[in-house]
Amino acid sequence: MKLLVLSSRFPYPLLKGDKLRLYHQLYYLAQYHDISLVSVVTKMPDSRDIDHLSTFISDIRIITLPKWRRFLNITTHLFRNTPLQVAYFHSPHTIGHVQKLIDSIKPDHIYIQLIRMIPYIEGIKEIPMTLDYMDAFSLGASRRADESKAFWSKCIWRMESKRLGKYEKDKYPLFENHTIISERDKNLLIGDGNRSFTIISNGIEVPTPVDLISDYDIGFLGNLGYYPNQVAVDYLVNKILPRLKAKKQDIKVLICGTSPSSRIRNYASESIHIVGYIDHILEAYRDVKILVAPIFQGSGMQNKILEAMAARVACITTSNVNASIQALPQKQIMIADTVDEFCRAIELLLQNEKKRKQLVEEAYLFVQKHYDWNISNKKLNALFSRKSQNSTNVI
Repeated sequence: MKLLVLSSRFPYPLLKGDKLRLYHQLYYLAQYHDISLVSVVTKMPDSRDIDHLSTFISDIRIITLPKWRRFLNITTHLFRNTPLQVAYFHSPHTIGHVQKLIDSIKPDHIYIQLIRMIPYIEGIKEIPMTLDYMDAFSLGASRRADESKAFWSKCIWRMESKRLGKYEKDKYPLFENHTIISERDKNLLIGDGNRSFTIISNGIEVPTPVDLISDYDIGFLGNLGYYPNQVAVDYLVNKILPRLKAKKQDIKVLICGTSPSSRIRNYASESIHIVGYIDHILEAYRDVKILVAPIFQGSGMQNKILEAMAARVACITTSNVNASIQALPQKQIMIADTVDEFCRAIELLLQNEKKRKQLVEEAYLFVQKHYDWNISNKKLNALFSRKSQNSTNVI
């Protein structure tokens, strides 16, 4: 099958959750299909990253949106009904270019990652299409509004949440298949019950177990340019750590991830080590005894938790995060939703090595069983082979 994949980020290097997801999907699908990848991006990828992806995808097309165009997109759509994250990528010239590419490629199926790419396929007929929503973005925007302190920020995010919810519903009929990352996100999007979604979860590469000598007591790892992660780091440093240090002065903390802001870098101290992007994230996981992820907002699945479990690191996170992962609380993962709960869980695992090792082993078995890229990608591939119920997509 000739498969066209359309994305808003180049899926390598693996710096963000959507890149990680698409990369592993492409790697699997390339074994069965002739893939053309069209990425509409804000910055041209490094040639080495393009070369890496070219080892299994021969047809790669990259289109860049200049900064002036993105600014114009936002300003011209601010008082319309289009979600701003969709408007951000809405370039009439680029849309026309992509549609010409589709005419020349003549794909048998089109796979689109994220609703922000929908304008690029409107007007395309007689080609079955699959949309990966990945997360319930309307929920994420709603939570961002609740967390915002500035009045103008609350207003913008509330407006964006309403627009996203309507857009997710209105554009549903354009696609033959609809995929989502978790049961929780699926239930949030079903709404009136007239929409159906296929759950395609993320997977994890389970490393070979090794004996660990951890230099840090606790750590937070993730994309530090992602707002919920920034809030989590603030919570860890400003609320959890002072309570812990009152009892354990020599506690050592690692905060690691791409794109740390100057505010996060300023948290660096004798006890807090800040590291930006590193090539081998597994080394960072293995350098901490406990991953602490106080993430109270955001939707989708937190890959950092799965990666830590696979690396045999004890994890403490919120019930919000575990709603998607669905590990067993206190057996495979520790759940905390308040400062007191986080501190008690951290102290327990630092003081009780037996408990920590039991948690780690159960978590390791859990991800091996439930989060396998081959299983989820096989499920995705089956959707492309399924015959369309309708001969055309009515736009």
